[in-house]
Amino acid sequence: MAARERIRFWAVVVALLAGAAAAYVLLLGPEPGEREAPPPPAPPPLAVAEVSGEVTIVRGGVRTRAAPGAALRPEDALETPAGARVELAGGGYTVALEEGGRFTVGEITAELSRFRLAAGLVSARVQDDPRRAVEIEGGPDVVARTRGGDVTVVRSESFFAVGVRRGRAELSSAGGTVALEEGQQSEARAGQRPSPPARLPTSLLLKVDWPAPRTTNERRMVVTGRATPGAIVVVGGERVEVRPDGRFTHVIVLREGRQTLAARALGVAGKAASDGPAVVLDTRAPDARFDTRDLWVNPRR
Repeated sequence: MAARERIRFWAVVVALLAGAAAAYVLLLGPEPGEREAPPPPAPPPLAVAEVSGEVTIVRGGVRTRAAPGAALRPEDALETPAGARVELAGGGYTVALEEGGRFTVGEITAELSRFRLAAGLVSARVQDDPRRAVEIEGGPDVVARTRGGDVTVVRSESFFAVGVRRGRAELSSAGGTVALEEGQQSEARAGQRPSPPARLPTSLLLKVDWPAPRTTNERRMVVTGRATPGAIVVVGGERVEVRPDGRFTHVIVLREGRQTLAARALGVAGKAASDGPAVVLDTRAPDARFDTRDLWVNPRR
């Protein structure tokens, strides 16, 4: 009888303990060691900080004009025509897209901000925080990355270059990676590994073969020149395609009256400008023609 009582007693104790554990889980949640990890912190907001000119935001195929304070989200694209510029601000970093460019907002997390540069020049400034990184992609396997640095990235048809003004950065392409220190640059051609680190030039090349000042009745004028390969060149207010060797040819469409021509270039080495001549378009002026009827007349006759 005593044995049966003891068995009944311990059965009651086990039942009470099991009920207490179940009640703890229902009321207070799992044991401290079994609690779920807290959710990751929300990514810092990304917004337009400054705008110059008519910058466009493309979201889901809908185009709107960018304005300071506009919030951005992944897959938003920004376009800057000649003369325009936009600067974005996030958590501990800023990114600026210069004129003649297009890029897309990629992944934005608490530790990483990724952008895809289709064309143009982007500068990124990241605070000295080892937890924050900014990446600029130039293609499926081309990417520049920095933590706590100031970098400039330029992309044209088949050219991608990175220059470091402060801190450090990395450039990866075609399976190769180079580490860049302050004052260094590297470039990657399509399908090629990055070039070895080189010193960042102190100036950017821009040489334009301007025509002589004149009055003309022709609306189109051809201008040729040379710039640092990969540079973003604007002539007469229009973006110019620069060949791999840095040479370019551009047709300027003149407007009626007097105008002063000018060109400017942007690259990882900085900016450059070239002032052209004053040209007057007068479509009412007659063509410059010569009377050639007597040129071949024998003077002895």
